[in-house]
Amino acid sequence: MIDKFIDWYVGSFTNRKQALSHPFMFKEVNLSHKYMGDNTFYGEQKTVYTDNTYRKFKNVISESDGLIIAKNYTLEDEYMPNCDMVFKFDGKQFVGEVEGCDCLVEREGKQTYVKNSTYLSEDSYKVYDRGYEVDTDEYIWGSRWGHFKFIRIDKEPIWIDG
Repeated sequence: MIDKFIDWYVGSFTNRKQALSHPFMFKEVNLSHKYMGDNTFYGEQKTVYTDNTYRKFKNVISESDGLIIAKNYTLEDEYMPNCDMVFKFDGKQFVGEVEGCDCLVEREGKQTYVKNSTYLSEDSYKVYDRGYEVDTDEYIWGSRWGHFKFIRIDKEPIWIDG
């Protein structure tokens, strides 16, 4: 199962069609997962028109009890506790999320917890990330309009800054 996940996860994706169809709800974003060996990926998310790379990350992929685990790391190789993405294959696609409310990320000067929902198939990757303030549960960051719907544009990443 891990081989299928890695084969589908690697490459470059864009939500261009979604952004052009709903320009007031979704900015155009490119997402890239570059395979580094040993089930490790370097990833970037970049806003197209401003050329703003707003997220860089590393994932280490493993399989346990029929589940795919994507452990999240900073670029400095610091493990991000409680931020593992857990994926289950439903027969057509991998369905994943960060479990619980303990994946903490600082944004806009506030401590937030991450809630997300992800679907990965052979040619698409849907991601819905949101951050809520730890003490008040107030929405702070992420999509207000549902999943970013990325379509694969290349099996190998086209652009990588790092």
